[in-house]
Amino acid sequence: MVCKPPTLRRLALWDASVLELIIKRDGHVEPFTPYKLNQWGQWAAQTLGDAVDWPSAVLETVSSMSSTATSRELQQQLIRTCLDFDTWSYNRMAGRLYATLIRKDLYRNQRPTVLALHRKLQQLGFMEMLDYSESEYAVIQEWIDHERDFEYAHYQLHTHLTKYAIADRVQGVYYESPQFIYMRMAMALAVDQPRERRMQDVQRFYEHLSKNRINAPTPNHVNLGTPLRGYASCCLYTVADNARSIAVGNHIANTMTYMSAGIGAHMATRSVNDPVRGGVIRHQGKLPYYRALVADALVKDKRIGMIQPQSALEGAPLFEVGCIGKIADVEALDDGRYNIVLEGEARFRVLRELDVTTLYRQVEAEMVLMVDHLVLVHIGAAIGE
Repeated sequence: MVCKPPTLRRLALWDASVLELIIKRDGHVEPFTPYKLNQWGQWAAQTLGDAVDWPSAVLETVSSMSSTATSRELQQQLIRTCLDFDTWSYNRMAGRLYATLIRKDLYRNQRPTVLALHRKLQQLGFMEMLDYSESEYAVIQEWIDHERDFEYAHYQLHTHLTKYAIADRVQGVYYESPQFIYMRMAMALAVDQPRERRMQDVQRFYEHLSKNRINAPTPNHVNLGTPLRGYASCCLYTVADNARSIAVGNHIANTMTYMSAGIGAHMATRSVNDPVRGGVIRHQGKLPYYRALVADALVKDKRIGMIQPQSALEGAPLFEVGCIGKIADVEALDDGRYNIVLEGEARFRVLRELDVTTLYRQVEAEMVLMVDHLVLVHIGAAIGE
């Protein structure tokens, strides 16, 4: 029997002249060592078997680098390379690398205890005081398991960091990694339970949340344990086709939006040619408007902006923040109408309204979810007037 060393098949080789120098986080410069990057790739793929080809990912990463790079840039590029393969297994491989990057970015080698982090966030006004003693915090510290971050796919970690974590997003300062988020949620959910059982509830909530057994809505991730009290995930309201009802609907939408809820509006709009004000005005209907809006979105990037006007008057000023939705599925009907599935993607802030001749209004806006990826976009704003 002939034994082949496993490293012969799983070794990534490249022209070492492509990447020569690595700048470490402390500013120290050292020669690029292929062996270290091989270790990264092998470690990130160790639980995925043959579902990923880590040597190929490593080779492609190095070939895209310049002669000098920071260690963070190299790790980020390896993550991007994994994501470009666009499979679930590579997303998980990217997740393991990303979990390490998050840990270094947020805490370096000085990750705080749960108690220390909570006291800091409370001093900053991001968290409210939770009624747990220092001895209870010590027990909770034994329960939190940061190694679970390595079990999450990249998209999960990215959502945790950019959407759920307590952060000063204006300054780009993030305070919570995923396990800190889940423990904050668990402690807030159990804090008012009877003392003889609440620590057990903390542990159970944490286990279920951190192992993805409970799929909590976004406002729970964001607001539990903070001074904010918006916990509803979605708000569906119905308005009649008159100025008063539309104005009340606008107020509901505005209130629930700043309380972190998604909005669903059911407008009982009259049909074309229906009488308005007893027949003084003939209703023009919404079909031409929606046809134009959806048709234009489909030939561009399939995205539609949704935002409320500040009153029911035609051409009324818009509220400052709206939501971008992407058309995920569409069915064109014979009469020119569409059945569409619209998936919410992000929020935007209006910079200015554009002077356009389309049937729908358009604005120039900036994305507000990820501060480090601000982009200007033109958004067709779907506004019921």
